[in-house]
Amino acid sequence: MTNTLDRREFLLGTGMLALGSGLLGTGPARAGAPDFSGRTVRMITQRSVHQNALSDALRITAEKWGAKLEVRQVTASELEKKVVLDHVANSATWDIMYTGGVQRMYEWYGGKISADMTPLIKQYGDPKLLGLEDLDPNARKAVTFDDKVLGLPIATSNQAMCYRKDLFEDASEKAAFKSKYGYDLAPPDTMKQFHDICEFFTRKKGDTLAGKTLTENFYGTVMPNKKGVYIFHNYENLVVAFGSDIYDPKTGKSAIRSERGLEAVRFLRSLIPFLPPGHINMANAESTATFVSGGAATTLEYFDRMLGTVSAGDTKVQRDQVGYALPPVAEDNPKGYKHGARSGPAVMVISSLSKDKELAFKLLQSAMGAETQLEMAKKYPGYMPTRETALREFAQSTPEVDYLVRAAADRDTAMLTDASIMPYPGILRSNQISEALGDALQSILGGADIDPELQRAEGKINAALADVYKS
Repeated sequence: MTNTLDRREFLLGTGMLALGSGLLGTGPARAGAPDFSGRTVRMITQRSVHQNALSDALRITAEKWGAKLEVRQVTASELEKKVVLDHVANSATWDIMYTGGVQRMYEWYGGKISADMTPLIKQYGDPKLLGLEDLDPNARKAVTFDDKVLGLPIATSNQAMCYRKDLFEDASEKAAFKSKYGYDLAPPDTMKQFHDICEFFTRKKGDTLAGKTLTENFYGTVMPNKKGVYIFHNYENLVVAFGSDIYDPKTGKSAIRSERGLEAVRFLRSLIPFLPPGHINMANAESTATFVSGGAATTLEYFDRMLGTVSAGDTKVQRDQVGYALPPVAEDNPKGYKHGARSGPAVMVISSLSKDKELAFKLLQSAMGAETQLEMAKKYPGYMPTRETALREFAQSTPEVDYLVRAAADRDTAMLTDASIMPYPGILRSNQISEALGDALQSILGGADIDPELQRAEGKINAALADVYKS
């Protein structure tokens, strides 16, 4: 199977839709607007910048069409439980569902929880609105499988090496770094450079940082190593950086104990002295909070999350103190990547049990328009369009966004989604894979020996993949 869209059937164009700047505002319905009077659709999602932006846009559009959108926001752990339990009970509770990750999109499609969108695109698709050929390449690849479109990516979420630009540009810090390591202080291109930077900036209370005496310990980096998807997604970053694999996509056999896989885990453990002591219990929200409160020099984080956080104006580290660089990789990356990390576009799907797939699809489609996405980006700091035309235009007024434009255009940069890191059909067992690796990595960061832990994880991964590789 190939993970591509059949261009002969689904070449839907790149044009922007002239919806008018009032889409996210109030006022009377536009002439010619569809009439869905008296119809209601329900959406389940998480609370985030991009989901808040989407909920707002869809509510207003539904009202203009005479319909109603009911939105329920839950936590990440509640989301999957609620969706799966309702499906098992054959309850058509939800029409629109946020997947929370590409891997879940595949799991829900494989479990017939979410619907194949291809028939809906054929029947109701508007080429200018959907603009599949205008999507961020990573997002487009993530949601297309064989001749099917499994979901609609409504927000871009690529990671960046976020760093304290003020510290990296401080003359005294630059001189001290050059004296100690023999090269200039700059955002890291390689993992060795990243390790040097983490070591260099880790300071104790009472030490000096950029000419000021520290009142608290300061760390070279911070990362979310909490059990669950947090530490697993962090591990996926290392898979990309070191050019390793979680499993052999041809055989379905674990590759986590390959030399590159071991090197990635050894590197992660080598960072422990440069991490805050609570990193083992941090989700992305906590690691980001540590960085913006002035607790660390670097963090690998989703660009949209970081920009949205520092744009709020209530953080100790201000927006102009943060820089964004392409994530570093191992100098001898065997896959030829010069930069790279995990990419996590926000993907929406439609429930297979939905009683109004037409309205659900047309609402989601309305949020795919380039002008609509540009309006959402302006209204919600941190929301990043998936339409490349909208992203480029937004970058003209928001200079930091040029980072995403560069990341998409750089052919040597690998921003890989779960669909690339865990190729089909193995991605259908991503829950079991992430749980096995998460348990092992937490034990390793807690002091356990690497090989025995990975050996146990490998057994679980092989067992999980065995059935999907039989067919």
